[in-house]
Amino acid sequence: MPPSLRQSMQVLLVGNGPTRHHLESIALQSGINVHFLGHVEPANLYLYYAIADIFVHLTLKDRWSQVVNEAMASSLPVIVSKYDHAVELIKSGENGFAVKPEERDEIKCIMMELANSPQLREKLGRAAFSTVASEDVSKTVRVFQEVIEECGATINAPPSTENLK
Repeated sequence: MPPSLRQSMQVLLVGNGPTRHHLESIALQSGINVHFLGHVEPANLYLYYAIADIFVHLTLKDRWSQVVNEAMASSLPVIVSKYDHAVELIKSGENGFAVKPEERDEIKCIMMELANSPQLREKLGRAAFSTVASEDVSKTVRVFQEVIEECGATINAPPSTENLK
């Protein structure tokens, strides 16, 4: 990474978890300006989407991260884990990128490409917004239904999504 980009890049990490201290030590060694924000109330996440250029969510397991939908609705290009069910929204290279979190070199290349190309960020961000703006909520309802059923509950009939449009 060119030193000028390393010095100008800022990373905002939202959330807490057991790896935070390890990530803080890595951040110190990287020379990149990383801000650990800790827990942010969901109602305030939009403030961070508004100042972001790229959204990265590299979960190892998640049924459906609403933050991915929110980031896309904020016209951000996204880099999403292939293990997140939100990956169903991603058309790699068109509205974001779907990656395996363990593929660090690939993630680094994508991040560099996005960091160096405002035009690509703009193009992918517009496509991301279009994707979620036209998304049928029935897919989300189906995922929630699956989660509820996995927890042992039963649902007799899926709710109608007609009133939600």
